Amino acid sequence: MGHLDATGRFVTRPRFAAAGPFTPDGPAPVRMADSGLCGYLDRTDRTVVEPRFDGARPFGPDGAAPVRVGDLWGLIDGTGEWIVEPSFPMLAPSTHTASPSSSAAPWEDASAAS
Repeated sequence: MGHLDATGRFVTRPRFAAAGPFTPDGPAPVRMADSGLCGYLDRTDRTVVEPRFDGARPFGPDGAAPVRVGDLWGLIDGTGEWIVEPSFPMLAPSTHTASPSSSAAPWEDASAAS
């Protein structure tokens, strides 16, 4: 799996088990096919946050992205540094606050990507 531009040309090499959307606010979450770990890459196909998370969601307008380590979610900034260490069982995708979320995309949940 990779990302396509409006003409159907790959802008990221298809090498992922799953790939989330690019947003105006940041890079796209991706799940690596070989390790199953999640990280982020920019529109030039450059890794900007190394794959080291069990789950990842897109960056929000606040510059933070929810990521999962084990069973707990936390928030990182655009460099992959922790804003909030993993301590929540769930984070809502749009608000990045601690609350239940029932939608899981393949780059968020390891069981969905296998």
